[in-house]
Amino acid sequence: MDELLTAVRWYEEQRPGLGTEFAAACRSMLALIQDRPQMLRLVHGNVRRVLLRRFPYAIFYRHRESELLVLAVMHER
Repeated sequence: MDELLTAVRWYEEQRPGLGTEFAAACRSMLALIQDRPQMLRLVHGNVRRVLLRRFPYAIFYRHRESELLVLAVMHER
């Protein structure tokens, strides 16, 4: 969660409103993960990844039955 908040602040410093756009992109992908957690590809063991479209970030997560665990929101460079 710390990396996500740091990224939101960094984007907001680059251009007012951009941090809000980044946070919205993360929320949108989290909603997709909740709706269709099995749709996204496995990248390591039972860990899945989704890439944000506009920002160079990925969300890594695990899904088990009724549980969704976000492991990281990570810069891809």
